[in-house]
Amino acid sequence: SIDPYVRAVALYALSERGVTDEELLSRLAADEHELVRETALSLIVRGVEQKGAERVPLSSVEKMIALRAAPIFSRLAPEELSELSHASREDFYMAGQTLCLQGEPGNEVFIILSGQVSVMRRDEAGQEKLVNREGAGGLIGEMAVLDPAPRAATVSATSAEGVRVLRLDGEAFRDVLADDPSIAAGVIRTLAQRLRGMS
Repeated sequence: SIDPYVRAVALYALSERGVTDEELLSRLAADEHELVRETALSLIVRGVEQKGAERVPLSSVEKMIALRAAPIFSRLAPEELSELSHASREDFYMAGQTLCLQGEPGNEVFIILSGQVSVMRRDEAGQEKLVNREGAGGLIGEMAVLDPAPRAATVSATSAEGVRVLRLDGEAFRDVLADDPSIAAGVIRTLAQRLRGMS
């Protein structure tokens, strides 16, 4: 049969175009592969709750698509993306809310799905300085996950419409780095760019 990851993504893509029907979703909700089942069930729930005020949480396949859209994870295999999707959760921050505070311990990486954040660093005199801005696809907090030192900066949501993120468990992130040298190289490039920007 067709690769289950391909089937799950195809099902999601069809639903985005309004092509799926109840019979197809019901059949795939009993599929042999967990990801296909979960995708079909989440689309059924979404169809029922579409008229409600609350937003339906991201399904695993939507998390996989969001993770793959982040440059640092773009080369991961579907199996690795699936593992990361299960180790992540969606979160939302209103404008002005803080994602993480300088000086606090951290064991999560934030992948920005939508909106923009500001990265501020406080110097020894207590003055705060803007060191970076990150938007969709940006990665936040990886330094605190790689090094047990406290977080090096405060990150806050700045978009008027708020910021949606995936919060990725630090241990899962470290596992991916250990398994895939290209991810480690991407993190090193990102850190080097930030250091250049601060100098």
